[in-house]
Amino acid sequence: MHLEQVRAWFGRPLWEMEPADADVYFGKVLRTTAKGTRLSRAQALKTFFVFLELRPVIWWRSTR
Repeated sequence: MHLEQVRAWFGRPLWEMEPADADVYFGKVLRTTAKGTRLSRAQALKTFFVFLELRPVIWWRSTR
């Protein structure tokens, strides 16, 4: 759910997001939201990008 909200704001695939985009999202868009909301969305984004980093490693290991 959180990733869908971030992507709706971003308007493009999340893998195209740059650090400056995240700065705008968390610094301006979510500035007035509750701390827990910011934290949960940040965690969702972090998990997504960790998944993207690990995906090729998992694929490589599964083909051995």
